[in-house]
Amino acid sequence: MHARGCPGSDRSPHALSRSSSGLRLGGQLRRKGSSGLPSGAREEPAEAGLANTLLNLNFDMLGSTNFVRFVYDGDGGAFGSTGPTGSDVIEGVFEDYFASQGLPTAPTEFDGRSDYQAFINNGIPAGGLFTGAEGVKTAEEAALFGGTAGESYDPCYHAACDDLGNISKQALGEMSDAVAHTTLTFAQSDADIRGGAGVSARALPSAPATQGPAYKGHEALR
Repeated sequence: MHARGCPGSDRSPHALSRSSSGLRLGGQLRRKGSSGLPSGAREEPAEAGLANTLLNLNFDMLGSTNFVRFVYDGDGGAFGSTGPTGSDVIEGVFEDYFASQGLPTAPTEFDGRSDYQAFINNGIPAGGLFTGAEGVKTAEEAALFGGTAGESYDPCYHAACDDLGNISKQALGEMSDAVAHTTLTFAQSDADIRGGAGVSARALPSAPATQGPAYKGHEALR
């Protein structure tokens, strides 16, 4: 199982939207092979919701067994193709979080294979995380992230062996923590990242401190 979106589910993507009461977090539920958007595969978001959508956070595969911590290349620094204004800010928030945890990351390209594409087509900044699918892990990636070079990131991608045993709990825990941090960071910020001017990842407020026991994934830290 690819663990798309939320732990233990196939949910993707998520979009932060402005409302009269501030920001709301909306998630479109997606089963494997469907669009994640209300009206069909890879179709454009409804016009009425575009103006109120602040950004799109795309979490499509977070628990690949031979994983790499991929972050979407919003600023185009790695692949030369930038996302809409503000995508670089999303990338920066993820990268800063992982750096604070001492966890290396690698960029991945907006290649149109996931549900962020409809948002990008409408000028909505997008970003997110990915742990790899049928692509093959390189020797350099294995040295940095562990795992096995020359094998797919997810050897069971779209195969019969893709079941509950096909999840890296380490990857899912680390990526879920980054999801929570970044979602909270944008949810509590009034910054208009779509406007772009003067907005940077480090200018955004940090996610609030945890009250009570600290958690890593679903396990309390003692």
